[in-house]
Amino acid sequence: HEEASPIPLFSRLYIKDSNKRILLTIHEVRSNYAIRMLGFAGIGEYLVEKLMKMLAKLYDVIITVSPSTYKLAEKCIGFLPNMILISNGVDTEKFRPKDTYNAGDNEVIKIITVSRLTRYKGITLVPAVGRILRKISQKYRLKILYRIIGRGPLKTSLQRFVRSYNSESKYSKMCLYSDILSDNEYISLLRDSNLYMHLNPYMEGFCFSVAEAMSCAVPVLAFNIPGVRDLVKQHICGFLIKPLDMKSFYLKLKTLLVNANLRQYFGENCRRRIMRYYSLKNKVKQLEKLYKNLLNNVK
Repeated sequence: HEEASPIPLFSRLYIKDSNKRILLTIHEVRSNYAIRMLGFAGIGEYLVEKLMKMLAKLYDVIITVSPSTYKLAEKCIGFLPNMILISNGVDTEKFRPKDTYNAGDNEVIKIITVSRLTRYKGITLVPAVGRILRKISQKYRLKILYRIIGRGPLKTSLQRFVRSYNSESKYSKMCLYSDILSDNEYISLLRDSNLYMHLNPYMEGFCFSVAEAMSCAVPVLAFNIPGVRDLVKQHICGFLIKPLDMKSFYLKLKTLLVNANLRQYFGENCRRRIMRYYSLKNKVKQLEKLYKNLLNNVK
């Protein structure tokens, strides 16, 4: 069983025994997004993905981890009867809400983003988001703490910006967690948040950080991109915005920050949606059934 993210590793070419069942899990197909995300470097990735059309037929089963990934894979390699959808799942016992809801009234409203600190993940939008937070906090006298969890090449420049921002902003503050957190520390920060903000304007394969926040009953503000739109139900679990439309971003963020009841409503819906459609326990059952069927058909 091999995984491709985003390029297959061609194991079938090395395993000559036709009785061996080989599965390929595709976590991401970037297609045209590769060039938009990575620039010139994305051309190579885009071309290699084209080989999937020839290689995919060699696998017994191809698993895609989200509806968006399935559609992109189908567009890239065409319809194949051996390609199925088994979405990734979230451990809903591990990622669970607080026992009592914290709306953030009369205290600090906590926003969180979990991301690799790179351009294509949208981290370069943090200064623009900071200006929006400052404007909203000053206008409505809201105390806001924006926490970013992640590591990556933009760490140093982001640290400088956070220091500068905190020295100038009165009501809104930022905090960057760039060291490795334990599971308990990470989950505690998610559960303590009033809003999850996802800044990637391009695409995701599944987006675990959004799903984990939703499992903790945290509402979501994000761009309407593949992967994220599979998880977040518009106007039910939060708001999805046209990529890089910062005017709409401001309006929807303001709506969420000034309305604690709306945040609670979205958060409760997030938890229900993850429990119903993305429970890890159910996804494991689907995989077990698939493996058993394959093993029973081995010659």
